Amino acid sequence: MSSEVTHKARMAMGVREWGAAAAAAAAVLAVLAWFFSANFSLLDIVRFDATNLLPRLDKGHVVVQTFVAPHDNLSRIDISFERGADSGGSVTFQLLEVPDPGRLPAGQPLHEESIEVSDIQKNGMQQFSFDPVPGSQGKAYAVRLTGTGDVRPRASSANALADADLFVDGKPADSDLSFASFHAGGAGGLLAKLSPFRPFPLRSEVFFVALLLIAAACTGWLLFTIAAGTANRCGPHDDGQPRSGSAGDKRPRSGHAAGLPDSGAPPDSQT
Repeated sequence: MSSEVTHKARMAMGVREWGAAAAAAAAVLAVLAWFFSANFSLLDIVRFDATNLLPRLDKGHVVVQTFVAPHDNLSRIDISFERGADSGGSVTFQLLEVPDPGRLPAGQPLHEESIEVSDIQKNGMQQFSFDPVPGSQGKAYAVRLTGTGDVRPRASSANALADADLFVDGKPADSDLSFASFHAGGAGGLLAKLSPFRPFPLRSEVFFVALLLIAAACTGWLLFTIAAGTANRCGPHDDGQPRSGSAGDKRPRSGHAAGLPDSGAPPDSQT
């Protein structure tokens, strides 16, 4: 009975180990699938200088910032604002294409949304996301800001961005809006973005492919090792009794078993 219980316990242990290994392999594959299929917001332009404050939007002022997208799939703009004491009202964000760089945009916006002033972060950048714009690389776009609340966009102390202009109420300003632009990209785009900041081996995509193959081989080896160990423990049923002639059989053999006649009498005692 005890040997049967031991056998079942070994079988249960093997099943648990197989389950743990399968779960670990599935988790690794899920992370890899997510990484290679996900879209990331990759930074293109950043202007964190926010020393100046532009006019309040609730006074009827209109702020327009033009820029040239460095990559395809423009998908996000972050802007720095200064909130006033009154948290009422809203801010309207518009993204427009600029057919004639250096001039104010015209036409229907590619994207438009309004946010409440109370939802604007007091410190940090306010995010505006939209569907990726295909073929945006090298094209000029504009951000137009209007509003009805006590909020002021932040701007830099000087116009330092190439192919970018800031307009306040239609007039050029000698500064830039404090903003950042992003484009949507996959794993390849993320690795390319990080390439200048990586040491030599990590700059090559071949290195990451080799790393992936090594990880897959290690996962296969782990599964094989667990399977082999489970098979050794959960082999033929063992009744727990030593076998005749086995190394564990330490019982003395009778004379008959040894090929000698057995008189059935006890051995003579010493005199």
